[in-house]
Amino acid sequence: MVSEAALDVTVSSTGNVVCSLKLEYLLVSAICQAISDSGSETVDLTPGKLTITYTPTDPKTGKPGAAITGGWDWNAN
Repeated sequence: MVSEAALDVTVSSTGNVVCSLKLEYLLVSAICQAISDSGSETVDLTPGKLTITYTPTDPKTGKPGAAITGGWDWNAN
């Protein structure tokens, strides 16, 4: 089990984070290695808790607005 992982999506020109995804209580549900010479590997993670934060950007100023947060906790529900 992995305790948590995070992914941030940023605007390249400003560096502002527009979307943040936090995964907690992760279970590694599958691992698949490619048969080709690419050396790629796919790891499937099943989260126990998911939190998504979206921060809209003002189209006129480019400044971040108020963050909107949502998510789900499979362990609590």
